[in-house]
Amino acid sequence: MSRQFDEYMSDKFELYGECHSLVEPSNFEELMKAIQVKDVIQIAISGLMHDEDSVGWGDLLQSQKDYIQEYLDSLGDFDNNFLVSNINYLAKKNNLRMGDIEKLLGISTGYISRTAKENSAKKLSIDVVWKFAKLFEIELRALLETNLQIPNSNTEMAEKFLRKVYRQTEEGTIEWISNGGVECELDESIVEARLVTEEDETTLYHPMRLNRNARFILAGEIFTCENINLEKEVLIIPFKLDKSERIEYDFVLRWSEDDESNPNYGKHYFKRMFNTMDDPFGALDVCAGNLYRLIKEREYDTRMLPEVKDIIVDFLKVGSD
Repeated sequence: MSRQFDEYMSDKFELYGECHSLVEPSNFEELMKAIQVKDVIQIAISGLMHDEDSVGWGDLLQSQKDYIQEYLDSLGDFDNNFLVSNINYLAKKNNLRMGDIEKLLGISTGYISRTAKENSAKKLSIDVVWKFAKLFEIELRALLETNLQIPNSNTEMAEKFLRKVYRQTEEGTIEWISNGGVECELDESIVEARLVTEEDETTLYHPMRLNRNARFILAGEIFTCENINLEKEVLIIPFKLDKSERIEYDFVLRWSEDDESNPNYGKHYFKRMFNTMDDPFGALDVCAGNLYRLIKEREYDTRMLPEVKDIIVDFLKVGSD
């Protein structure tokens, strides 16, 4: 048994002239310290000579692991699906394969793939979970208990929504139709709701988030998508605050009363989703602008069902260079 180990008392030990203590964590910061102590003990064990007794160090290591596990047990039985989903999400987001991550973490090839499966009774060891959290700079509790794919802020959520809508519009899985505007006759429901009015040969837009006297200049056609939500249509409305060139975008929901027994049967209702003016950093403005330009490009494109498009695409792939 080494001199350093002989000198340890209770939960204290000395390694290379430096004193250490086992840590019983009661919060996340202490958990990080406990894992560091565990790593120190493992380093000590790996540095032992072949003829040195490692039993004492092994007992220390087990004690520290037990303290760590007790804390993790106090967190509750975390949902393995959250962890698996977050691992897959972070890997995809950073363009990394599981093999790449395993190399970065210094663990055996295939360990994450074999263990991190949805509905699996197996769970990754806390060492690996902690290393994963550290690698991607994610708080451990967030990695275990939240769905990282769901944004924390409304702006981030709206930005992700716009990027997904853009991608699906580009793929042709969702389609937009014109509801009229500056160049074409407006849809009757928009006129009845007085979202848009005409004044002195200028087409004015009245944003729903402001009082009815507020009016801006409609900057183009209003487009509607029916298949983002089964019950409500999504409208994108371009407008200018004045006669400048800067365009803002309102996203609005529209639906109608479909109960024939209701006296308001057939009446259309509108509700604001979000507006690019609300984002002072301009991320929503860029995303909405890109989406609107893509919609305009596709306005006169041939309409085609997604399954029909898939058949044509598959046919074109055959024998192509």
